[in-house]
Amino acid sequence: MNPRLRSPALTVLNGWRSIIGKEGLAAVDDLFREEGIEIEERQYDTPEKRKAFVKNQLDPSKFDFIYRDPDNETGKGIFQAELILSVFAYHLKSTAGSRMDYGRPSGALGLATAAVERALSFWKTGHFDDTDHAGDKGKKVNLNAESDNSRASKNRTKRRAFNEAFCGGHARTWASKATLMTDERWDAIIGDALWFVTNVGDDDDDDSDFDVDQGDQDPRNNVIFDW
Repeated sequence: MNPRLRSPALTVLNGWRSIIGKEGLAAVDDLFREEGIEIEERQYDTPEKRKAFVKNQLDPSKFDFIYRDPDNETGKGIFQAELILSVFAYHLKSTAGSRMDYGRPSGALGLATAAVERALSFWKTGHFDDTDHAGDKGKKVNLNAESDNSRASKNRTKRRAFNEAFCGGHARTWASKATLMTDERWDAIIGDALWFVTNVGDDDDDDSDFDVDQGDQDPRNNVIFDW
């Protein structure tokens, strides 16, 4: 790549990744808010209910969160869960009108799926907690502060950022699964995601970047395809 183009290209790429991470957080937050739903019909209105839901959705033996209907024996709808579609919609909106066609957006779908997985994991106790309890695993320090990280207090709580250390391997694995899908499946996913496009926001806050090295083998490679 032309050195003069590298910096602005990376800025755009990191901004795109950052917003996808934040769309994942917003999608799960909206789900748990249950706005407009009658009190007696709410499914996530207690920490216990949210904890049980997240545990089921992120169970590595099935990863129900990626399916539209995980209990359907004749068609689960991989990558067609509303949470994933709503995040993937940001990519479709941001690339609308592009003069270049690079084929099926497997990378974007994988990143959207990893963003939802990360967001759900923050609710595993029933309460939102994005604290990095294990220490900073990312390559950049991301603090819960509005100001520049270099000026922030070093004893501020660190976040589990949407970066290579926490989500890179997951994103690549989901993307590799997406490359195996048929054109018919892709058409269904993109068609469903377009419904969300008009509802996608334009938040542009920061998050971290990803490396390109392939992560270790993980159970995400074992998800069931349903065609």
